Amino acid sequence: IQKSIRNGEKLEQEKKFEESAEEFSNAIEVIENVIGVKNEDLAMALTSLGRVQEKMQHHKDAKESYERALEVYTELHGETHKTVAECALQVAEIMIVMKEGTSALKMVTDAIETLEAFYGKHHSAVAIAYCKRAEVYNQQENYRLALADAEKAFSLIRNMEGVQHPEIIKCFMSKGYSYMLMQLNSKAKEAINSGLNIAFINYWSKEEGKRIKDDSVGPGIVSELYNNLGTVYYQQRNFALAKKIYYLSVALNDKIVGREGADKGIALNNLGMINVKLKLFDEAFKNFEDAYLIHKDVYGSDSLHVAMYYNNRAVAFKCQRKYDEALLEIEKAIAIIKDNPNTELDLSEFLKNKAVILKGKKALPEAEKALRESLKIKETLYGCLLYTSPSPRDATLSRMPSSA
Repeated sequence: IQKSIRNGEKLEQEKKFEESAEEFSNAIEVIENVIGVKNEDLAMALTSLGRVQEKMQHHKDAKESYERALEVYTELHGETHKTVAECALQVAEIMIVMKEGTSALKMVTDAIETLEAFYGKHHSAVAIAYCKRAEVYNQQENYRLALADAEKAFSLIRNMEGVQHPEIIKCFMSKGYSYMLMQLNSKAKEAINSGLNIAFINYWSKEEGKRIKDDSVGPGIVSELYNNLGTVYYQQRNFALAKKIYYLSVALNDKIVGREGADKGIALNNLGMINVKLKLFDEAFKNFEDAYLIHKDVYGSDSLHVAMYYNNRAVAFKCQRKYDEALLEIEKAIAIIKDNPNTELDLSEFLKNKAVILKGKKALPEAEKALRESLKIKETLYGCLLYTSPSPRDATLSRMPSSA
């Protein structure tokens, strides 16, 4: 068992992730067969396997491994132990990526309570949990709550670890994303560029495209910052600069990640939406197709990211007044989204897009029905339609998925 775990850790450091995952899987199998399913070694091996699967962007597998580890830790220590809370944050991280925000919110909030009870309110583990909750709030369009948590995390980490700590970058990323969605573009650019500056000064060589130190600042963080910055310029209708930024994100993934990563797919989707705006439709469809292949491989064919592919194609067809083709694509997007949990906001937007397409087809009763469905979902979520923050979703048919 120890030999397999040591080999797995060594292979992980060498970035031989598939071989590393195989070693951890071997260790797990032996532990289960020889020692049993209720022990600390099994939970630790499952956590290691999940970490490697996450690095390979096999998110469903990683979530399953972390959830199994969480079950073991909970059985061993009870629900209010710090180890359980820390493992729960790993599960929540995957849920955030997979757009399971409602489940992630409860898990992160419970973890914050546990960690504050164990460490006190002024601890880096608590700050990291607040930063994760900010990400969830951003997904749910609760921008002000997201900003409050990001600011709290920023203050805690700055006071305890200093402003160059890698978690500070994630705080800036959450703040920038909140400001971006609120269309406070100047504040968004300031926060995002602050995160990029810390990353490049301390952790990455911008020119050589390689890590300087600290493995916790991965290419995904820098790539996501680029994606968000590109979206800010998109909102300012500076399409040329937005396009340049998205190409930087794609190049970063090609050079550093060395594989077709999810962040590259997001950047390609965004490039496609810019090309739609510029009426470069052939180029846009090529971007969407490349993003689709990546996201299908990473998340599966029934994921929100694949649904977004069909939605974006619908937008492109609609902009060409090809309403029949657009309707077929948006129906595919809606069919996928209806089977996914915690995606009510996206379903509402897809239905609104469908209404616009049907209006273009002069099918006014059907358009009104789709719009009513969309409004009903938002009313259920918010309780009152008067409470809605300005959103880039209102400005264009596409959601511009700048962040997973």
